[in-house]
Amino acid sequence: MTGEMRAHDDHWYDDPEFVESLPRWLRAYATYSRALGDRNSRRVPGGSFVLRTLQSMIATFPGAHVTAVRARSDLQIAVDSTDLRLLEVFYESRSQNPEQSVLRTLLREGDSFIDVGANYGTFSLVAASIVGPSGRVVAIEPQPKLAGLIRKSAQLNGFANLEVENLAAGSGRSDGRIYVPRRDTGRAGLHPAFSARTRYDTLDARVERLDSAIDWRGLPGNLVMKIDVEGAERDVIRGASDLIDDRNPALIVELNPWSAGAAGYTVPELLDALKEKGYDCFVPVASFVGAGSEIVATDRQQNIVATHANTAVVSDRILTSYSRRIDPLSTCAE
Repeated sequence: MTGEMRAHDDHWYDDPEFVESLPRWLRAYATYSRALGDRNSRRVPGGSFVLRTLQSMIATFPGAHVTAVRARSDLQIAVDSTDLRLLEVFYESRSQNPEQSVLRTLLREGDSFIDVGANYGTFSLVAASIVGPSGRVVAIEPQPKLAGLIRKSAQLNGFANLEVENLAAGSGRSDGRIYVPRRDTGRAGLHPAFSARTRYDTLDARVERLDSAIDWRGLPGNLVMKIDVEGAERDVIRGASDLIDDRNPALIVELNPWSAGAAGYTVPELLDALKEKGYDCFVPVASFVGAGSEIVATDRQQNIVATHANTAVVSDRILTSYSRRIDPLSTCAE
């Protein structure tokens, strides 16, 4: 393909099958985006205003805003179309997303995946399709509405291997409060200094250690875990101490200096917490799959893959995957 065709292929609104799965008003927005969108970026002039206006109109019709979209990998994902995170879910659901590529690199049939802060469960659904009936996926999501939509998506796709836990993972057991920015589920979290900076709603949540909240010992195959919890990442790691020591999972972790600061720590301190659990290889997701040459940054939001370097020696399967994409592992921490 030409470079121009590849650029076009990256945009959700240029995918006819994907657009056809959307409700009419979103198909109209796709037409607008296709006409005015920048083919070299994800920018659509005036797009945010137009989309938010349409979403506000649809939100006045109760029940009309939940829909199922068909992703590039033929997955169906149930979404709230009035959520400000909607376009990000579209991006996540498509096969070009680097996190999807990481999952396809690390997971095989019969493996397991824990999705901490699953949101709409996009990556849980992708993982469920990869690990198959003999594998298992556990989605951790404290927002009841989203947990319900993940269950609906699992049913739509026939994924009996995907279970949903409606709780917040943390360093201990407690009653917590989730702050949800109005119509923006992606920034919801336990720390108001990050998640309650604009108009917000609150939800009561059960906070649990992963060590005791799920049956991680019974998860088959190799284990991969994603942690994206708007500042609670360090607490999740502390609350999964036994799990991590026993299973050595590869981790996909969000680094965010603003959410970390709201939780009272820094990104270097989060990396130190990972090092204390034996992780000594940190690679940005795009670099991990050969789609970029980024280095780990502590001053901006970034998703990384954290692994134990000796895992590549122990597991022939993971060694094969790593050597194909990172040769040598020059971005691993000393």
